[in-house]
Parts: sequence; structure tokens; C-alpha cells
Amino acid sequence: MWDEPWRMPTLRHTAFTDATVESSEAARRSVNFGWQLTRSASVSQIASAYLQHYNSTVSGTTALNARLIGPLAAQLSYHVQYESMPPVGGVSTDTTSRASLLYSF
Repeated sequence: MWDEPWRMPTLRHTAFTDATVESSEAARRSVNFGWQLTRSASVSQIASAYLQHYNSTVSGTTALNARLIGPLAAQLSYHVQYESMPPVGGVSTDTTSRASLLYSF
């Protein structure tokens, strides 16, 4: 499922922790996709991109969800974020892996 079309112009306003502020026009796109594997297991993918002449950002999260008992579920996820021009001393690619327990109300 595609959740929205390209939107242009998009204003990207970033306030860094060192009090530096950057603003510029960008193109933004995001995609949300889900696939039900079985009655109790699903896979999801969320990806987004901000494309601009400096510091474009592309990120994506893939998750596997499995219902355990009643309202309790487990989730394994992997997130990747790429910055084309990271701040000085930063890295261009950052990843996060998570294992979570979820409870539905």
C-alpha cells in the first residue's frame, strides 16, 4: 500500500543539538507496506526519503510481528537510516535492531 504521493515543495527544518538550524526545500516520499503471513504473524516495511541538494535522508524499518497469547505479541525490527552529509564526526549510516513485547488494549 502506498500511503502518499510525492510532495513538493516540502520544507525541512532541522534543529541540531549544537544549536545549529538548517532549513531548505526538499521532496518527501514515504511508503508503508504490510503482509499478513499467517493469522498470528505479519511483516511490515516503512520507508521514507527526504531528497534535497544537501543532507538527503533515507530511512526504513522492517518488522516481524507475532501474536503470542491473547493481547500479547512479540516484534523483531531492524531500522536503517542514511544521511548523505552527516554532521562532522557523524556516520552516514545508522542501524538499530530491536526485540519488543507488545500489549494491545
